[in-house]
Amino acid sequence: MVSRIGEIAEMIFDASAYVGPWPLWKSHAETGTELISFMDKWKIDVAAVVHTGSIFHNTQTGNEQIAKMVKAHGDKIVGVSSVNPTSVDAAKALRKCIKDDGLKGLKLFPSYHGFDFEKTTGWRPVLEEAVRLEIPILISVRLMMDWTLPVYSPRGIGIVAKEFPDADLIISGAGPYSELAESFIIMRDHDNVRFEISDLSQFLGLEGLVNDFGSDRVLLGTGLPFQYPICGVSKVTHAEISDADKKKILWENSTKLFKL
Repeated sequence: MVSRIGEIAEMIFDASAYVGPWPLWKSHAETGTELISFMDKWKIDVAAVVHTGSIFHNTQTGNEQIAKMVKAHGDKIVGVSSVNPTSVDAAKALRKCIKDDGLKGLKLFPSYHGFDFEKTTGWRPVLEEAVRLEIPILISVRLMMDWTLPVYSPRGIGIVAKEFPDADLIISGAGPYSELAESFIIMRDHDNVRFEISDLSQFLGLEGLVNDFGSDRVLLGTGLPFQYPICGVSKVTHAEISDADKKKILWENSTKLFKL
């Protein structure tokens, strides 16, 4: 299969990866060096990475950690910031991450940072800033396919898409049928929304996305190191879609979004 990937794509770009300690069990990639080793093992060339400290502990510390890893491994790691958009000076913190620290995207975690696009309004300044910065915005539905972990309904992402039509939004981690169905509705209503496939679990789900919305709006994501990255890659390489579509999903779309 590795040789076949080489025929289809010049590289593999994972749009949804993590590094850092995991509170429930030991992570396979707590440091930048461990992450690179993990990526090399599974032949992931480049990954858009969030530090777990930004999810579970302190967003500033997590963002600082990923910025250091970008400086050391910038050819492999694309740094993605995370802020709690309802916190004081979150928009200012985001601008620093992008302009000063070299990070290239934003990922929001409503279930872990205690906000809901449907119930609060304090998140808007961060979205306004992200649009000004022209960076992709991933919004996490779930971190990984584990029924015991928190889940955020994709419905809230529709509100963001409607209010910010110029935002490059990515539904991240939507998995089973109910989440996929909600994602389809949002993507039909809003052409500024894309979908990364790290937790996509429906048989022929990828084919459905490509048939309904085109491969330009689908990104490879694996959820490494908490999920086997080869599963995410195999969803693409074994899908009943054209090689040109596979190439877009495996790396071209993410390369354009993150401006590499």
